[in-house]
Amino acid sequence: MILVDAHDLTVRRPGRPLFETVSVTVARGERVGVLGINGTGKSTLLRILAGRDEPDAGIIRWGRNVRISFLEQQNKLLSSGTAATAVGRHWQGKALLDALGLTGDLIDADISLLSMGQARRVALAVALAEESDLLILDEPTSHLDLDTTEWLENKLSCFQGGVVLVSHDRRLLAEVTTRVLELREGSIYDYNSYSDYSKARTASAGKPSTSIRCEPLALDLASADRVTPRLGDKVVELHDVDIGYESAPLLIKGLNLTIGRRERLGVVGINGAGKSTLLDVIAGQLAPRAGRIVIGPTARIGYYKQRNNDLPGGLRVFEVVTAPGASAPTWWEAAMLERFWFDADAQRAPVGLLSGGERRRLQLVNILAAAPNVLLLDEPTNDLDLDTLRILEDFLQDWPGALVVASHDRVLLDRVADDVIVVDSTGKADRWPGGYVAWLEHRRKVSNKYRIRSRHDQRKQHDRQRGKPGRLTRKPTPGGRSVSTIRFELRKAENALEKQQDHVVELQAELESATDDYENLARLGEELADAVEQKEKTEDLWLQLSLELEQITTRQRDTC
Repeated sequence: MILVDAHDLTVRRPGRPLFETVSVTVARGERVGVLGINGTGKSTLLRILAGRDEPDAGIIRWGRNVRISFLEQQNKLLSSGTAATAVGRHWQGKALLDALGLTGDLIDADISLLSMGQARRVALAVALAEESDLLILDEPTSHLDLDTTEWLENKLSCFQGGVVLVSHDRRLLAEVTTRVLELREGSIYDYNSYSDYSKARTASAGKPSTSIRCEPLALDLASADRVTPRLGDKVVELHDVDIGYESAPLLIKGLNLTIGRRERLGVVGINGAGKSTLLDVIAGQLAPRAGRIVIGPTARIGYYKQRNNDLPGGLRVFEVVTAPGASAPTWWEAAMLERFWFDADAQRAPVGLLSGGERRRLQLVNILAAAPNVLLLDEPTNDLDLDTLRILEDFLQDWPGALVVASHDRVLLDRVADDVIVVDSTGKADRWPGGYVAWLEHRRKVSNKYRIRSRHDQRKQHDRQRGKPGRLTRKPTPGGRSVSTIRFELRKAENALEKQQDHVVELQAELESATDDYENLARLGEELADAVEQKEKTEDLWLQLSLELEQITTRQRDTC
């Protein structure tokens, strides 16, 4: 079944076309990734496919009665109310919020008071909670931690309708998409898989346009040592540091950390654990609640923050990175601008006309062009296109100073981090040698040893215990009961499900914080398996009651 069919779409921007005669068709079961460098029109195309914007030319048709859920890049539709009201009070909506890490007081907090990342996750929950045939998602993994990103991968892989998504998460694209469309130089290119796309981009040396000059800059970057101020032996030291905001619970307790001259550190952990706050402390922008921080006399810190990196719209691109009043960038500033694909023409463009991704790219260049010798990067890959990510990774691998990067980008961490700092929900922050891969392997071993039985395994065991060859069928019980009685039992089942879901979430949190206590892990694993089984029994009851109610109401309609 065709869900959306668009032909010869054209969108123009002042002075130039964004894209021309672009055609896209998406059928049920397809999961299509839309890729391209920042500013090529990916978000605009998604808004057109979702029916939110109209093209300047072209035709778009949707399948009959097709229901569309749309996650925008910006949370424009969520300005008031609470997370609970946004997704609906039904237990399925609450389960989505739980899965996305929005629990406790966050559920009933006003959305206008939530952080950017929290509001983003509410918007994602709303999109997933809607009954839809076509999911259109613009950067769905922004502000998601590693575990939640893997959960979303499974969710999208199991979705029976169609999916169109823009994402910078390369592992998500590789695992989820069945097809890739690339917007490039105003045209669209179709690939059978993300693997085919990657091979094609590698073969073209990763250049998004023949007009972009990247080749000479490899020599410039090789001389970064003499641009970058020399770093002494003492860089940053944290001694028994407690981290958190005043009048709020501590996020990290008793942290001891020494950052060396050529340090390559990743920072990982669940959302809200304190990763960004840790970087604030290292940067000297937040005093520790206790303990002592020492910053070496030669350390020159460049801090790329996840938020509060606004750019003045009245400037031109090159003026953002140059000294006030400068008529042109220095060779190093020009090298950094061109390295991140602001060529000579783009450097003269007004900042106000840049796309969201282009602004993020310019913010990053602004930090790097200042030639720091200690780089602190907080989620640097958010909203960056894949070609820019490769350039950033190559740049960081050759970076002559110290690097600390907090990220949920699994490929970036693989490439640039030698060790990781793991921040958990209990206030611990431990250094893990061997980087992200070593830490992930440890987690998988622990998870496999005490893993919770899957629903499929539980059902097979349940059937064996009852002496039945296959899965139990769930049929509505025949007649006699009134509609009001069934509805009363449905409400009871829904209330029970909410409590059971809360209990499962509590046990999951306990299991997460007990990583190295194997005896406690075994106990919690059994408790969680029992809690999940009880919840699924209640889900089965809820489904049975729903089918029974539907059967009765159908008979009543037929009688009428």
